[in-house]
Amino acid sequence: MILCSTLHDPDNRLLDDLTSASKVVLKNFDQWVVRTTSSTSKDVISQLEKLNVSVISDAQTIISDNIVENDHLVALYEGYNKSKLTNTHTLAYIDGDRVIVAAKYFKEEFEKMAQLINRIKFTEKYYLNLGRSPEDFFTHHAPLVQTELGFSKLYTDVFQILDKSKNVK
Repeated sequence: MILCSTLHDPDNRLLDDLTSASKVVLKNFDQWVVRTTSSTSKDVISQLEKLNVSVISDAQTIISDNIVENDHLVALYEGYNKSKLTNTHTLAYIDGDRVIVAAKYFKEEFEKMAQLINRIKFTEKYYLNLGRSPEDFFTHHAPLVQTELGFSKLYTDVFQILDKSKNVK
């Protein structure tokens, strides 16, 4: 399983939590791919790299005229490429700040979630967007809900993988 995330931390607010969180993440996932935003602190990026997290920073991104680039797609594209190299069938996405908080402060719940995902034996590539319960998701304003539903469909189409997130309980 490969976990993909985006991370925006210009003020080093999560720096102290990276070591303990990354240990939990990498214990439960084969790889953690993190796309950092252009304003993320160099200290955060450096620390993630030292912890064997696959970091894609602004400087490493190749922009093409044919690709609409955003941080989520860059993270997923890199994760998908890594999945092809390792024959990994599950590609999951969770926002970076949520991963760090969950892995550090809710370790048991995070590990149970990872175990649940790992028990699903996909034979094809699947994309799982994790992070909000349906109840929480639909409390957001309508434009956000519609945008995220649209992006979920877009990710599925772009990566040619089925979105099974609605079927995972």
